[in-house]
Amino acid sequence: MNQPMCFDRITGVDFAAGQEPTQGQCHDLSEGGLNLVTAVALRVGEVLRLHLPLLGGDSSLTVTAEVRWTHEIVGGFASGLQFLA
Repeated sequence: MNQPMCFDRITGVDFAAGQEPTQGQCHDLSEGGLNLVTAVALRVGEVLRLHLPLLGGDSSLTVTAEVRWTHEIVGGFASGLQFLA
């Protein structure tokens, strides 16, 4: 899966109430998490609210996930996220 998606930062140094959602690309979606490619750096331990688009419509599924790892790649950053219960 290589799907555009939006996310909000719930925790972290850069969090500000009322901030606009950030765009990213969802890769390798699985039962436990996903790989997220973004233009902004995420921090290990940061909690995100993800808005996963549902197939066949304009709606999305909102889930929370924690950044477990992150590294710089050409043109941005890749981060491994683990879904929170």
